[in-house]
Amino acid sequence: ILGDAARIPAQGAARPALVGREAIVVVDRLALVGRDPSHHLLVFLGLAQQLCAQSSALTHTLAPARDTIDLSGEWEFRMDPREVGKTERWFDKAVPFDRKINVPSAWNAQGAGYEDEKLLRDYEERLVNGKKLLGVDRESEKLYHVFPGPAWYRRVVTIPREWQGKVSWLKFEGVHRHADVWVNGNFAGSHFSYLTPFEFDIGKWVKPGEEAVISVRVDARRNKAIDPLMGCLDTLDFLYLTWGGIYRRVTLETTARTWIEDLFVVPRVPDKTVELRLTTAGDNTKESRVTAEIIDQQGVIVARGNATILTGTTETTLSIALPNGKLWSPSRPYLYTSRVTLMENGAGIDSRSTRFGMRELKVENGKFLLNGKPIFLRGYGDDCIFPNTIAPPADREEYIRRLSSARDYGFNYARHHSWFPPEEYFEVADELGIMVQPEFPAAYSWDLATTPPEKQFVAEQWEAVIRLYRNHPSIVTWCMGNELYKSFDAAPELYRRAKAIDPTRLVIDSDGCNFDHKNRETLDFLVVQFGEGNSCGFQDAKYNFPSTLAKPVVAHEMGYFVTLPELTQIDLFGKGLRPYWLFQTRALAEKNGVTERYRRWVELSNRLQATCLKSNIEATRRSNLSGYSQWLFQDYPNCAEGVVDMFFRPKGSSAAEFRKFNAPSVLLLDASRRNYYFGETSDLKLLVSRYEDDPSEGAVLRWVLRAGDQILASGKKEGLSLTSEGLQMLMPLSLVMPQRPKAEKLTLAVELKDNIRTVVNDWNFWAFPKKAQEQTANTIMIGEPKALQNLYPSAREEGPGTISPDVGVVITSHLRVETLDYLAKGGRVLLLAPDGNFSTEPTNYRLSSWDGGGPSGTEIDREHAALRSMPNDGWGDLQFFYLIQGSKTIFLDSLPAKVHPLIRCIDRPQRLANRAYLFEVAVGRGKLLVSGFNFAKAIEIEDPAATYLLSRLVDYALGPEFAPKEKLPVEFLSAKVEK
Repeated sequence: ILGDAARIPAQGAARPALVGREAIVVVDRLALVGRDPSHHLLVFLGLAQQLCAQSSALTHTLAPARDTIDLSGEWEFRMDPREVGKTERWFDKAVPFDRKINVPSAWNAQGAGYEDEKLLRDYEERLVNGKKLLGVDRESEKLYHVFPGPAWYRRVVTIPREWQGKVSWLKFEGVHRHADVWVNGNFAGSHFSYLTPFEFDIGKWVKPGEEAVISVRVDARRNKAIDPLMGCLDTLDFLYLTWGGIYRRVTLETTARTWIEDLFVVPRVPDKTVELRLTTAGDNTKESRVTAEIIDQQGVIVARGNATILTGTTETTLSIALPNGKLWSPSRPYLYTSRVTLMENGAGIDSRSTRFGMRELKVENGKFLLNGKPIFLRGYGDDCIFPNTIAPPADREEYIRRLSSARDYGFNYARHHSWFPPEEYFEVADELGIMVQPEFPAAYSWDLATTPPEKQFVAEQWEAVIRLYRNHPSIVTWCMGNELYKSFDAAPELYRRAKAIDPTRLVIDSDGCNFDHKNRETLDFLVVQFGEGNSCGFQDAKYNFPSTLAKPVVAHEMGYFVTLPELTQIDLFGKGLRPYWLFQTRALAEKNGVTERYRRWVELSNRLQATCLKSNIEATRRSNLSGYSQWLFQDYPNCAEGVVDMFFRPKGSSAAEFRKFNAPSVLLLDASRRNYYFGETSDLKLLVSRYEDDPSEGAVLRWVLRAGDQILASGKKEGLSLTSEGLQMLMPLSLVMPQRPKAEKLTLAVELKDNIRTVVNDWNFWAFPKKAQEQTANTIMIGEPKALQNLYPSAREEGPGTISPDVGVVITSHLRVETLDYLAKGGRVLLLAPDGNFSTEPTNYRLSSWDGGGPSGTEIDREHAALRSMPNDGWGDLQFFYLIQGSKTIFLDSLPAKVHPLIRCIDRPQRLANRAYLFEVAVGRGKLLVSGFNFAKAIEIEDPAATYLLSRLVDYALGPEFAPKEKLPVEFLSAKVEK
């Protein structure tokens, strides 16, 4: 029977509805394409034969499916900017509407915006009201079509005659934000939340066989006193714009006079049972029975149960044994379907089905246990970013695309900043095995409910949304909001309600807390921020904390590694968000004459991000953390901190590269440093962080040290026993850095192979010759830093008085009058601390954070004589870490000449200033080489890369190739030197 009641699973099997000894295959669409129709028929005959064989011992009375009319599609539409619709009775059928619009969708994304420029400006003036936002102030800069409402929708539909004697429901899955509904000119009611669905029994206004004129007035403006919700669905932070519309499906549905109102499936994993909690509604004056079936992914009924619902009661519970039940997990997301039928007088009058998974996530001894085994949450943040639709679309394919991409990158967990995704999203997450933490729309403490009505509204919505989605196995945590660090007065009551109506999940009152909150009863685990604005987790103690905590710890909003945005994205935007940040950056690049170079800078920025991500995530896996939320997976508007861009295109890391350090099992390196001299021994440790994969014996670990394609050393260790308990030491490894013809990058590649999978990872090292500095020391004069005296012990010490003309180069941290005089007369100076003489900005290695501080990358002139022997790939990889950390970059635009950096600090996209770590200029008859690198600290800790680079700069400054092309007037520096 080809109908619309069921769907063919991806595996090719169909769900059977069984009557006696026959199997009825019910299918909503034939998903077999590209073959001859006769092949389709053979497939279905084979399916039917298998299903009949499976069902020979089963009997069941088929319950009628609820008749449903999907009202998705085209509706009449009319904007009401002057708010006259109610007075003029726009809910009447006779009133003309001037356009058509699609439901579900945001009206802004369909071109509905203010048509009167004065009304737009009046609205924007009221909205801004003196406030300064993070990005731009006016909505017309952030949306292609601005209109907050109200607007009116209308649809005419005929109620089927067959619905006689039943209840007719008009159902709305979601409206942003407030809805008033009329049916045939009669006011049906209002709804004041975009979070939850609502419905009306319309039988009093329209009868079966008659037309129903459905009119809906939607207002997107927030009235906190009525509806205090505020989250990422409302487009926070850099946007804060107002969009509106019927953004979820609208349906007409019929039920019997008694119907199944709610079905909650509680998996009891340790007991191997399933508990069905059933609620009925309507006429309860008769005794009824309920039958239940558990159906596996192949469509086979594997368990059954039944119960009696006594007269006057509405709730009952069934416990059904599932002794051979398969567990749901990210690696094996097995799903069952529970189908419940309500019976009266031996006949089915209503049925309800829901999918579920046998899974249990709990906390024990400071760890997460999924189905009794430790698990690490490899999470990312989802900030509800839909550039072209604005609203989350009611489209399974979109969520398949998004979640499949996240899964390809190795993620198993998604944290939704202050918003709940739609049903289609959760369905896909269930199928793909992505664990999910949706959050109640309470984005920040200043948006919390304050009055008793607001708090009551929040409590009701909190409970309603949990009931709505609690059957999805992908949801593992209920969260009350974002960064409510100190909690709030209503949290204990909301926690109690969540545990009462859903005891199967963890609950936290805030994503964002600190270790002082470890004993807070409303936190089942801790989500802590770890210095994310100033570290990329490289060789520091960023994620160190005591291992004695009773609760798991997850890193809150980890990373914030913001790259330059790719400007070609502009062409991918439609009628939704207006990418003002891309327009601004493009205009700035054109103004500064760097449009062509900008493309290269994006590539270099992405490469630095890839390095920061790898370093940071590996640091979490070596720590006592139980998970993290990488911020973000998808770029945010005005803040390109995603692993992929706004349209899910890869940036600096391919999915395969990213999975090397973001997977159930990852190889890790414990190394004190990455820069070495030739002949030095590096004492390393090779570890594995292993979750989800089963324990194994006889694993083999292989390692190779390469210089390009040349193998320098290799080895292996066999017979390893691998656990599934987290961090495990595999072997110590002592690497002797071989003598090489030149300084170069080396790569350590490691492979771990057992009978389950092969895991690989690799890390870069840099090896340098230890240059004999004394060859040129007698021509050098050293001022600051004093640590240079250790490198050049025979060098002259800079002091007061005139500098002799026989000095080859002066290395100093400040310019004196005497130094400038020496320079003007033809001397050579290497200035290592440009503060005071040039305009500078403190700079660290990691990429800029969301608030704009820090660099966007590094660009190195590899062919320049001063740098060609310094091993690099045209950008500052980790060999430059200690040189860049704590450095000062110099603003070259402030100079009276156009100067080009030898090593550029790529500036943030909002500024694109000409910044340098290293540059050279002629001054008078002399030559000046200026560096903002942190040589003082790097040399103090004996970093070989810093020592080697300094020696190359000194040799360059002494040599014949030191010939700056640009020139600074002596007078410019004379005003800035020490007197």
